[in-house]
Amino acid sequence: MFLSASDLVLNANGVRVGPRRVTEERLLRVDRGVYIGVDKLAADPASWSVRARVAEARLLALNARAFGSEGFAFTGESALVVLGLDPWWNNPDVSVRRKVRSGTKTGMWAMHVGSTTVSETRIKQTDVFADSLDTSLFTKRGLPISPLPILVLDLVRSAHPLQAFHDVSVLLRYHSRFDRWELERSQAQAAHIKQDLRNELCDLRAGRDKRVHWFGRALAVLDASDPGIESPAHQVAAAAVKRQQDLEDLGWHIVNITYQQARDVEGLVNYLTQRLGALGVRTHSAHGLLWEPPSLELFAKHRRS
Repeated sequence: MFLSASDLVLNANGVRVGPRRVTEERLLRVDRGVYIGVDKLAADPASWSVRARVAEARLLALNARAFGSEGFAFTGESALVVLGLDPWWNNPDVSVRRKVRSGTKTGMWAMHVGSTTVSETRIKQTDVFADSLDTSLFTKRGLPISPLPILVLDLVRSAHPLQAFHDVSVLLRYHSRFDRWELERSQAQAAHIKQDLRNELCDLRAGRDKRVHWFGRALAVLDASDPGIESPAHQVAAAAVKRQQDLEDLGWHIVNITYQQARDVEGLVNYLTQRLGALGVRTHSAHGLLWEPPSLELFAKHRRS
């Protein structure tokens, strides 16, 4: 995260942040009684950067106010923001895990930062696996996040498979300290973390028959995840030419894509579906969740750069 709690301006000790101070210090309201300077959000005026800073400010504001208590942790894409990672959306919904759900607040309002309007987001609460909050992890910013296996479960259980694949891959990259210049070490470390996560997820599943489908989905996405991913549309691999030659020698078919194709994710899905179909690979089967028809929200330009 770029922002910290010290960047916020809050009502405190019965003293409210008044209109004059808001104007003089160019403050924007993040939440009730919580403000932040425009310059903090627009240090980089690019729309994607502004949305990312607003996402951070929202989490800091919630932590400073009603949610800053025991029995609470950020999870899902909110936890990725806390860790300084780039989730599928850079204006993600706020995902929190609580021991007892609170119905006092269900969303965060839109914010206008210069020429960028950051749309409103929902606050998504869950109390499933509430006992996991007894082992919440605290980051250096002082924000609590869910333990890793719970976080993986929350990233995949309600997201589109493509979004889940990206988010879990980004998380795996972070925890394996993936370095494309140390590919062998990085891949070995990632494989070790994957196996540990599989074991922990299987332990969680024990005795929870009603939610088995969540775990199956989590395990499938975990198995497919790749820490080499750097963005939703591009992966980095060492010695790519030799790797392709080795695969072709083993009878693999290689489907190459251009940079422009990679920038159009929806078009890329359609292209790969056609190419794989021509090679006899079924992509619309019950086991082809990655190719599930994308929703309009998945690629919404106000949520992603």
